[in-house]
Amino acid sequence: MAYTITDLSKMFNLPASTIRYYEKIGLLENVEHKNSHRFYDDSHIDRLNAIECFKKALLPLDEIKLFFTYEKDMENNSEKILEMMRVQESKTIESLEALKAGLEHIQKKIYFYISSQEALFFLNRQVLQCQAPHLFFRSKDTSLQPLRFLSLKFLIDSSVPFGLLDLGNC
Repeated sequence: MAYTITDLSKMFNLPASTIRYYEKIGLLENVEHKNSHRFYDDSHIDRLNAIECFKKALLPLDEIKLFFTYEKDMENNSEKILEMMRVQESKTIESLEALKAGLEHIQKKIYFYISSQEALFFLNRQVLQCQAPHLFFRSKDTSLQPLRFLSLKFLIDSSVPFGLLDLGNC
């Protein structure tokens, strides 16, 4: 079946310029040109699927091209392909571990800010229920200091743990 560059662009969610670039650098070969139009076949679909898969595994385009070059002569290049895939596997695992660490940091931040909102909601509710609120926090010298304006910004800027807040006589 014949496909146009527009067809491929829609199938792979790639700009036409990227597909033309892949052709220019030799990732897509044997593209038919008729009347200033490009026509692709199922082998190009397979190749683009492989390219997109390798890109998701963070393989650079020059190495993807090298892979396809090696693949043309698998009998003589299978060890090179295997080594290339093992190296990329290690790099991908490292990237996944870094992403996991980043995700854990973000999840801790989400937990912190949800907890902050819940604590503020609780404290503000307590303040509204008291006729004469006496909120205090412990300063570095452990003396109780009056807390006049309760805000998330204050709590974050002053690094006051919520456990040290005292609702006084409420």
